[in-house]
Amino acid sequence: MKICFFGTRMDLISGHSRPAFELASRLTDRGHEVRIVSTSLDPVRMARHETALARSPHLTRIPVNRPFADLRGMVQDIRRSRARLDNLLAGCDLLHGFSFNALSILSLIVPLRLPLVLSVNTDIRPPLHDYLKALGRAPYYLRQPQFVAGMFPPHFLLKFLLLRFDRVICWSRFLQDRLRSIGLPKDNSVRIPVGLDKTRFNLHERHKVQGSPVFLYAGLLSSLRGIPTLIRAFRDVVRVQPQARLIIADRGPHTPGDIPVHAGEKRRLKRLIAEYRLTDSLLLTHFEDNLSPWINACDAVVLPFSTTIGYSQPPLTILEAMAHAKPVISTRIGSIPEHVEDGISGILTEPGDAAGLARAMIRLDPMAQREMGENARRQIEANHDWDDIAAMTEKIYGDVIRGASTPSVQA
Repeated sequence: MKICFFGTRMDLISGHSRPAFELASRLTDRGHEVRIVSTSLDPVRMARHETALARSPHLTRIPVNRPFADLRGMVQDIRRSRARLDNLLAGCDLLHGFSFNALSILSLIVPLRLPLVLSVNTDIRPPLHDYLKALGRAPYYLRQPQFVAGMFPPHFLLKFLLLRFDRVICWSRFLQDRLRSIGLPKDNSVRIPVGLDKTRFNLHERHKVQGSPVFLYAGLLSSLRGIPTLIRAFRDVVRVQPQARLIIADRGPHTPGDIPVHAGEKRRLKRLIAEYRLTDSLLLTHFEDNLSPWINACDAVVLPFSTTIGYSQPPLTILEAMAHAKPVISTRIGSIPEHVEDGISGILTEPGDAAGLARAMIRLDPMAQREMGENARRQIEANHDWDDIAAMTEKIYGDVIRGASTPSVQA
């Protein structure tokens, strides 16, 4: 089977697009021909992608074409876009999209005659109260298209666009339920979990951190991901456990347009750390692709998300922590409760509840940490193996190409 993956800014840094490369690799192992077509990356992001690619050399065999600067350029020059796509898609049996907006635009401006599959990994239509949180806590995010894409289109338009796809693959039940609430028929969607490429993890390499217990936050410095709540909670933790340490591993801005927003978030974080006198108990650091040394150095990963806006469902950092046998302390929001079982593989609190988050961090004694961590690791091994997921995806492709009306996979 010849398959084309399509998305925007596909790279190995983003949790939205890295799984596409890993799935493509496994499908190639199963005898399929897979290529990725994407919009371009800016030089900084391309350099980060190349660095990550060096750590996963088996992914270099996946051909990647970046014929468009961005979606706007693709739309503005439709004739040239069609010619390029006709060439890239020649002989393809199926087109698999990893960006709802990108594939919707593509299917509207280009007369595609291929079966279409869409992977949905973000909340297409976050609830209004999530946008109100963003407006109150971090209004600068609402200037960026990726954060407001689902705010304006009415349900009937989203449903119309989704029905253009022969099958929609959801990474979580949360996303599948969200699509059904928009009106997408049950038979049009299927849940297939996202996989993890464990070969890129190093379960032994670790940074040295003085103190105990050690907590880790890793990802984007974003108020929408609960950073202020985490700092307030950690202030209470230190009062009870003076030797406790918090590592904040900052992934940095994605694009040049994100740089001012990231700089502003970093300034606010530093002011909060100074105000709460946490300088000696908190380490603000940076990571590129290899997060293992920081995960291995901690006792638990803390990710107190406050909305579902702007990150994949489930957040891949949560799954990565669990793969390292670390318990996750997070919030009851989005797809997180599907993956973090409260009291079994981690602890869940309410979004924005700093006191509850502090209690969860304090109650995690060494015995509970080890037990929850092992439960988390077993859960990942049972549900997020790429070989199993590639086989399920392959069945979906077969159904779509044969014109089957119902999915053969009900994961």
